[in-house]
Amino acid sequence: MLKIARFAPLLLLFALIVFSAGGASAKKPLPPLQVTIALLRQDIVPADIKPGETVDLVVKAVSMIDVTDMKVIIELTDGVEPVSGSLSWTGPAVQGEEKVLAVTVRAPAKGHGKIRAMTSVHMPDGPLMFVEAYLSLGKEEQTKSVEMPPIKKDGKGRDVMEFR
Repeated sequence: MLKIARFAPLLLLFALIVFSAGGASAKKPLPPLQVTIALLRQDIVPADIKPGETVDLVVKAVSMIDVTDMKVIIELTDGVEPVSGSLSWTGPAVQGEEKVLAVTVRAPAKGHGKIRAMTSVHMPDGPLMFVEAYLSLGKEEQTKSVEMPPIKKDGKGRDVMEFR
């Protein structure tokens, strides 16, 4: 009984999504967190970005449940440099509320830079939930579908669901 109570918010969210589908066709349930990263200019793709060019990015994070502590972090690797904007945000979020971080970055002078956007929430007496998105500058954009992951234990014995 205690294990079911721990996951009651997630089970309720799952039930709401499944039963609100309306019967015509079954929809795949959404993960409790979503994060996207995109170029602000819609007329270019990541493969168009030249070495040393500055680009504006928008990271959007949404929690599908009310949370008191959501974190959004943007990680720049492989030579990508920040120019302006905040690379992190922490605070509460209500169900469906979109948190937006706008940043400007400089592509690396050599190679292909990578940008990683991560969103996490820690449920009181429940699992840590985590989701991430990637964008590679100077390469064709890659996307992955997100499957509901298995529940694992972290180093402190807490239940963890990790979305990749």
